[in-house]
Amino acid sequence: MQKFIAALGAVAAILIVIVVGVTFVLSPVSGSSPAARTVNLTENANGTTVSIHIGDELRITLGENPSTGYGWNYTVPEAFSVTMDRYTAPEGSGMVGQSGSHTWLLKAEQKGTYEITWMYKRSWESTASDRPFTIKVVIE
Repeated sequence: MQKFIAALGAVAAILIVIVVGVTFVLSPVSGSSPAARTVNLTENANGTTVSIHIGDELRITLGENPSTGYGWNYTVPEAFSVTMDRYTAPEGSGMVGQSGSHTWLLKAEQKGTYEITWMYKRSWESTASDRPFTIKVVIE
């Protein structure tokens, strides 16, 4: 009977070690940041404020028609890295000069509050854009 009780105690101890170990492995680390996310923005977000965390990405998609000479000009603060900058033509339309979309992916690298403005204009013209797109970004 004593051997049975000793064996039962050993099994209980092993189970406790396993449960504690699994709990430790599955628990989030104190102070860890949440999983990175991607926030999608279109021209409807013009003039808005977006709050994100370091490591999050902003995907900005704006209409563009480069066949007219117009394109988006922008300057990104150092708090962001541009991981994608791509124009996409419309598929299957067969029409020359049809408007497509331009997409940028910006990764947040540094805390702070920033304003980013895209100006839709011809590169050779010095006049201001009549179609600006501005967002305020708070990186926490």
